[in-house]
Amino acid sequence: MKCRECEYASVHTYPRRGNGYSAHIGQFLQEASFCKHPDCKPPGPLLFYGKTAPQYADVPAWKKANNINSKTQIVCWPLVKLGDRVFHLSTQAAGRMGATDSDNGGCPAESPSNKSLQIDSAVLADGTVILLDLQQANYLNSNGIVTALNFIGGYVLWGNETACFPADTDVKNYFICISRMFGWVANTLVLSYWSKVDKKMTRRLIDSIVDSVNIWLNGLTNEEKLLGGRVEFKEEENSTTALMAGKAVFHIYMTPPSPAKELEFVLEYDAEYVSAALAA
Repeated sequence: MKCRECEYASVHTYPRRGNGYSAHIGQFLQEASFCKHPDCKPPGPLLFYGKTAPQYADVPAWKKANNINSKTQIVCWPLVKLGDRVFHLSTQAAGRMGATDSDNGGCPAESPSNKSLQIDSAVLADGTVILLDLQQANYLNSNGIVTALNFIGGYVLWGNETACFPADTDVKNYFICISRMFGWVANTLVLSYWSKVDKKMTRRLIDSIVDSVNIWLNGLTNEEKLLGGRVEFKEEENSTTALMAGKAVFHIYMTPPSPAKELEFVLEYDAEYVSAALAA
């Protein structure tokens, strides 16, 4: 570090870019000492030092160390910017989810992933610009981390997994849109049938609830917000003792659609088209 300390050294901030053999991610800025000593051969040694951008590969370890693993949590990295304003990516993600829900009639059936964000860059707290490629973004996703990706047509939110992934591989827990659908259906049922609480426990009440819930679930299925759904009033879940105590259980079966995470196109050369096109 001699050049850094001598009178001919000057400190500047230089843009750098990591690669497959680098310990750094994407494009980042780093302080360096540039020597102009007359005995140094041009352009002189460039000694990098100081704080550098963290590795994207370190983010899963941070998540694990901080015990962030709930199906109700979404881990977002890094920060993002629009002009001079810096946002937590989670703020943008919340707005993106709200906009996507609104586009689907207020229903969270569709994933917010791969939909545009109101940002022009992704950054760290010190202003370092982060440029992730698709492979790096997918690596974060595979560890239950949502990020921002500029791949085609500007920045989008990228990732479908809640914080419980990959430890929890139950689809209804780790897919953001499916987990939210279960919460949305549960909340809608409470709001819709709260007025039925403390009504007379009769067969007509039970049948009316079953019929109306099934009609609603069928409507969600027709709108492709569910692949299918039904409600049952099951005898084994409603004992005589429980019914005498005024407790009724309605069992709902439902399957929200999964996001289309991967679309693969297989291309094959078919020689039969040659014969068909060129035959005399």
